[in-house]
Amino acid sequence: MDLPVAFRTLADWASDSSPLYETLCRGIAEDPTLLDLAEEVPADRWAPHVTLSAVHYLLLNGADHPLARFYPSLTESPEDPTEAYPHFHDFCVAHTDDLIPLLRHRRTQTNAVGRCAGLYPAFCYIDQQTPGSLALLELGASAGLNLNWDRYAYEYDSKRFGASDATVTVHSSVRAGSPPLQQTPPAVNARLGVDLNPLDPTDATDAAWLRALVWPEHTERLDVLDTAIEHSHGNPPQVVGDDAVETLVKHADSLPRDGPLVVYHTALLYQLSQEQRTTLHRALTTIGETRPVWWLSGDGETEDPGTFGLEVTRFPDGDTVRLGRYEQHGRWIDWCQ
Repeated sequence: MDLPVAFRTLADWASDSSPLYETLCRGIAEDPTLLDLAEEVPADRWAPHVTLSAVHYLLLNGADHPLARFYPSLTESPEDPTEAYPHFHDFCVAHTDDLIPLLRHRRTQTNAVGRCAGLYPAFCYIDQQTPGSLALLELGASAGLNLNWDRYAYEYDSKRFGASDATVTVHSSVRAGSPPLQQTPPAVNARLGVDLNPLDPTDATDAAWLRALVWPEHTERLDVLDTAIEHSHGNPPQVVGDDAVETLVKHADSLPRDGPLVVYHTALLYQLSQEQRTTLHRALTTIGETRPVWWLSGDGETEDPGTFGLEVTRFPDGDTVRLGRYEQHGRWIDWCQ
């Protein structure tokens, strides 16, 4: 996908919840100067989001520029986002030297804690289908904040579920169906994340990058992220740096065998080639030959931009069940079981 198309694609995704990013993406797609700057992002990364997040990072960390007036994450009274682009262009030109290291070395590693609103009923479904405590293996785990999903509370349409002593509360709504929401979370006996370039939520610089990845209008997401980062200081998730697909069998073998293994992800598939997807499925089949394993895909394809499909596949039989879908940041879920 060439860069102008990539920026227009993100603009379409952002149109319903981030007018600022929609405006900026459409502007960049027509701006040769900023397209040249975005070329600094390595080809194996999602240039539009890295570019926008690099600018957000500098603004959140004190860069003084009129552009900040358009960011709801920085001001309680943001200006009209449709007027932001000239300021954005000026900011990027003025701060090119600060942006280039971020563009070259940072990645889209959003740890959208709100996605746990989609994961929670899926884990409850798995828990009700199979005995034993769950062993968790998250692929593309970023900073591992979603490995702590069972330690969070959930409010769906003001009804509360999950950990009774949680300091993190994820808010969502059920638009359709009756998801199997348990008052008490399923038991977890082990958890491990794998990521090519894991972030440490207890590190100030990594935490700042996580914050910059949140879209500026999504101040509630930012609040939840902040509480999840604070929570991680007492419950640091273990995330190892590795190729999640190529080393899946090895890491699965390191986890306890006295209960089902759940291999899951929420923003991985779009980054994988068809060959890598085949390798992933082959690895899951191999693991399923020696222990019960559930593959929970929290980023299945749907017909609507901005939504992720939820489906589970149980190995060794390989049967897939479509559970539903959810808004990409967990604002609502549709359940079809």
